[in-house]
Amino acid sequence: MSSKSPKGIQPPASSKPVVAPAPSVNRTILYKAVASGDLRPMVTFTLKDPQGSPVVPPFFGIADSGADGSMFPMAVMDDLGITQADCEERGQLGADGAGKYYAWNGGKLSANFYGVTVDLNMHFSRTPFILLGRSDFFAMFKVSFNQRSLRFTIQNY
Repeated sequence: MSSKSPKGIQPPASSKPVVAPAPSVNRTILYKAVASGDLRPMVTFTLKDPQGSPVVPPFFGIADSGADGSMFPMAVMDDLGITQADCEERGQLGADGAGKYYAWNGGKLSANFYGVTVDLNMHFSRTPFILLGRSDFFAMFKVSFNQRSLRFTIQNY
């Protein structure tokens, strides 16, 4: 018996499934203002609700290197069909002192930033803006600020 494969039959090159590479993001973005407010480093993104359906319209969030994790206004809780009863109340210490926030018991939801999916912590508080923080957004993206030109750059790792 020959140990060679029969002619024309080749073993598979790999038994591992082919995985598409993650999209590459290297985007410079102008600061934006909400209403007539100050210019801020705002990122546009889409978010999926707990059932996996996209929430429309897209959201704007501030890339906030001072935020431990992402934080959403209480009104977004309603947009997602989440109630305070679905969350655990927790204490927090922020720039304005001690406060509280609500951590969704369901964990994280998927968000899409320029083709890159990020699982964001679903934390809600009395913040007026969505804050994109270090434990999820900054863990996926390297962010550089150019305050003089009012631009910032995000790159995925």
